[in-house]
Amino acid sequence: MPASQAQKKKAAPTRRHHRVKVPLHLTIDEKPYYSVDWSLGGFQIQGYEGDAKADDEAECGLVLPFEGFILQVKARFRVV
Repeated sequence: MPASQAQKKKAAPTRRHHRVKVPLHLTIDEKPYYSVDWSLGGFQIQGYEGDAKADDEAECGLVLPFEGFILQVKARFRVV
């Protein structure tokens, strides 16, 4: 393979699930947060104001407003 083609080859994705930017509202320790992005395997939020650190596990409330419906669930998560 010529060097120019080898340089263009991209690394395989490291995530199992594709991240989306569809609005997801979260509640952690009764404080509201909004997702930066999320997937079936995880989420990223900004402005977190708690004591959780890497490898801690906790529970959160997830609210997904979609097409006039609201999906609301509780979930456990691990901080990475």
